Amino acid sequence: MRLCIPVLLAVSLSMWSAATYAQELVVRVTDPNFTVTVPGQPQVQLGPHPSAAQNPSARLLGSSSDGFTVSALTPKAEGATAQQCASWLVGSTISRYAPDLAAVQFFPAGDNAWVLLYPFKIESVEQLKAHVFSGNNKGQCIEVHMSRLGASEQQRQAWFAGFRSITVKVQ
Repeated sequence: MRLCIPVLLAVSLSMWSAATYAQELVVRVTDPNFTVTVPGQPQVQLGPHPSAAQNPSARLLGSSSDGFTVSALTPKAEGATAQQCASWLVGSTISRYAPDLAAVQFFPAGDNAWVLLYPFKIESVEQLKAHVFSGNNKGQCIEVHMSRLGASEQQRQAWFAGFRSITVKVQ
């Protein structure tokens, strides 16, 4: 019986890890048509962004009860490629949030996707932030912004190790 408990625990943990990683967030934006798939993040019900009337590039927004929030923005940058969109948007994001640059990660995460990761603190509250940047190579950019409040240490480690193999499909 002693051998069974560790084996059952190991099997349960590996099933939980596989199920957690098997999750994927799919963000579909129409006009312009983009589909962004982020492995390892949960699907969230997305609806129209409440700021869309004032800011047409604000497209979608959604959140879960456990502190995970997703938004999709589609700013324009005349004639920009996907990489130029990412470069412009990472600069704008760092300027806007002013994160501790020592904690910032920026890397390619797929054929045409780039990710910016960092912790964002306001007083004693830490919010984990991730931005996926891309574009359609015709001046239409996309940013999928994800954040998590109240992350456990395990969620925090997974956050900063994740966001690889992202796909961005332009229709």
